[in-house]
Amino acid sequence: MNSSGSLNGLLKGFKEIRINQLKSNDLFKDFSTTSVKVQGVRTMVMQKFADTVVFIEMFFIILLGAVVFVLPALSQSFGGSVTKIVAAILFFFGPLATVIMMIPVFTQVNVTVDNLRRLEGELDDALKSSAAHDNAPLVDLSNFERIRFQSVDFTYLDPDGKPSFEVGPIDGEVRRGEILFLVGGNGSGKTTFMKLFTALYRPTRGAIFVDDLEIGPDSIQSYRNLFSAIFSDFHLFDKLYSLHDVAPERVEALLTLMGVADKTSLKDGRFTNTHLSTGQRKRLALVLSYLEEKPIYIFDEVAADQDPHFRGYFYETLLPELKHHGKTVVVVSHDDRYFHVGDRVLQMDYGSLRDAKPTLPRPAPRKRAAPRSRKLEPSV
Repeated sequence: MNSSGSLNGLLKGFKEIRINQLKSNDLFKDFSTTSVKVQGVRTMVMQKFADTVVFIEMFFIILLGAVVFVLPALSQSFGGSVTKIVAAILFFFGPLATVIMMIPVFTQVNVTVDNLRRLEGELDDALKSSAAHDNAPLVDLSNFERIRFQSVDFTYLDPDGKPSFEVGPIDGEVRRGEILFLVGGNGSGKTTFMKLFTALYRPTRGAIFVDDLEIGPDSIQSYRNLFSAIFSDFHLFDKLYSLHDVAPERVEALLTLMGVADKTSLKDGRFTNTHLSTGQRKRLALVLSYLEEKPIYIFDEVAADQDPHFRGYFYETLLPELKHHGKTVVVVSHDDRYFHVGDRVLQMDYGSLRDAKPTLPRPAPRKRAAPRSRKLEPSV
């Protein structure tokens, strides 16, 4: 991955790497290696530029010397006094012009240095406040039985610091092995709830418990490691970060299962093509999500932009398979015809979360064939 790709991954994939510490460490390692290479190239380029400038300056001085001193000697029309005056003017205004031209550069450098010092101070303050928690040992929470929300809410503040929108208070629990559907209109607070659930947002008030353990600064990364999430604005990494031991054959099988094997493949730990349609990108994101094998899966409108065949397969085959393997799945969806697959339907409404009933009666479950007649592998 080039430096631009690493930086885009760092910025656009912030949520994914914040949840998955192994992926975060792997990405930052890759980014650091690229940064060192870029630094070396920039140093070499600047050295060559400096050498070129010195050569040009020396050539210019020699040329001026020849004009001022050699030409008068070859021609009697140049008087001695005129030669001295011309030489003084040329050699005086040359450095003076250089200094004047450099004043804007020096000013810009000073402003840049001041900004960097201010940013460094802010980062140092932030690092000091979180250093103790970042080094906290990870705790295995994968055998949890339930995740409980106790009066959890989150408040957005406007630029003046005044509350603009509030989600909560939320009380309830998510049990291990459940399939939950989350519904609600635009602006109802679904995205905020998902980010609270995954601890990307810290509650303004209230607490989240994993069994009897309250999630605090020392355990927040251990809690985030429970999740594999595909958000609506997900970033698709082209490299298998944190998935070093995954067999290429398994990846290819999942690509075939998701119907994108003819669009991309795995080569040297990277996907050959990530410039896919929206639906295909979501299918490739599903491949990566399955490979992570986390206890909890978050799917935000993953079935949207899919053809009816794959949509039915997603709801009626993939989700039950994940449940069969003990996974907890939370799906943001408006496909009410498939709500019978879930154990519960939760509805967000103006920041409040409540249990809802499916809008359609429960039909008899149907099994749909997977794309290309492949079944989800039991090891997921």
